[in-house]
Amino acid sequence: MEDFEKALAAINDFVWGLPLLALLVGTGIYLTVRLKLIQLFRLGTGLKFAFGKTGRSHRG
Repeated sequence: MEDFEKALAAINDFVWGLPLLALLVGTGIYLTVRLKLIQLFRLGTGLKFAFGKTGRSHRG
């Protein structure tokens, strides 16, 4: 059982290291290109929706 735990820990350390970082960065670059830099061009709109008024009344 101890050998199994060591093997599992080695696999865990490998996967959560460089491969996961490369996958996350690669996915971010892919989506940035595919969505035509929307996170940069619509930053102001996104911040207004996140922190400001959206023009809707929330009366119940």
